[in-house]
Amino acid sequence: MPKLSRLTWLVIGGIVVLAAALGYQIYRSCQLNNEVLEETYDSKFGGFREYVEKEAPPTIPRDESDNGKVEVVLSAAAVYPVGADVVIQFKVHNGTSTNIRVGRYHTPFEGMRARYLKIIGPDGEVSYSGIMAKRPPPGPEDFFTLDPASARNAEIVVNEAYELPGGSYTVQFVGNESLNHLPDSNEVKIDVE
Repeated sequence: MPKLSRLTWLVIGGIVVLAAALGYQIYRSCQLNNEVLEETYDSKFGGFREYVEKEAPPTIPRDESDNGKVEVVLSAAAVYPVGADVVIQFKVHNGTSTNIRVGRYHTPFEGMRARYLKIIGPDGEVSYSGIMAKRPPPGPEDFFTLDPASARNAEIVVNEAYELPGGSYTVQFVGNESLNHLPDSNEVKIDVE
């Protein structure tokens, strides 16, 4: 084994110290994030829903005389082969005459990171088996503005987070007024054969 010079040992020691400091910073950051999340769920703050309602960017007020509404519409093929991707189209339409704010949390706009679909199959409600992202309450960057009479679309690959063996299923998006400011969608019926 070759003998290492004093300078080499100093460099190695410096790298080890930097790696330890960086590791501690990452650990402390994770610990602080967990404390923030725990505080949001703590009952002394009124629970998660009230905390988010106070901290999240407010929805832009709508004119009470406005006859339009915000709609969430799902559409899908009637039949999917077993094992194939079950892709459902997700559309948010602003039928009002004012801008609205829509949150990305618990919607397809952030991918499949939470349970936001209600799926009823031959054996009852299908369990969500995808990831559950743990994150702080939504901030301004977690919302987007949808102009009047406009829409935004996304795709949902349902079987990324739900097991759908053969059978008939009813799928519905479940809105969350405090996180994404969206109503529930229509129900779509699909068959997996």
